[in-house]
Parts: sequence; C-alpha cells; structure tokens
Amino acid sequence: MSIIRLEESRKLKKEGERLGRDGISSRAVKLIDDFIAENPGNYKEVTKLIGRFHALYIATIPNDYWREIADRGYRREYCELKNYNKT
Repeated sequence: MSIIRLEESRKLKKEGERLGRDGISSRAVKLIDDFIAENPGNYKEVTKLIGRFHALYIATIPNDYWREIADRGYRREYCELKNYNKT
C-alpha cells in the first residue's frame, strides 16, 4: 500500500471515530437517498457510489468486530452476484 493510501486510510479512520456509528449510518443513508433522488441509473454513477461506500468501509473499521460485520456483507454479495440476472 502506498504512503498516500496509508495516510488516506488513517484520515478516514479518524473521521469514522469522530462520526461514530450513528454518524456513519446517517452518512450512508444520505448517500443512498441522494443517489436515488438523482436517479442516474448508469454504470459511471453507480461506480462512484461504490467508491464512496468504500471510503465509509475504511472509516468504519476500527476493530476486528466491525471488519467481520462488513466482510459478511461482502461475502453475501460475492455469493449472490453470480446468481444475479440483469433486467
């Protein structure tokens, strides 16, 4: 991992500590609400949203318990993605 990425991760974790669980949760809901309101429905905007959630993921990982919770979501999507059929 590059020095820049390490510094970014450190800053994100610090913001995660500042916001706490409620702040991170409300931020995630706001990102979803804003995304739905804009209703872009295109790959570029979805990819940006995924990147934003990745930043929240890093901010949310202060310890092994929360990493386990986040990884459960990852594993669920990993398993379900192969069965998803685009409409």
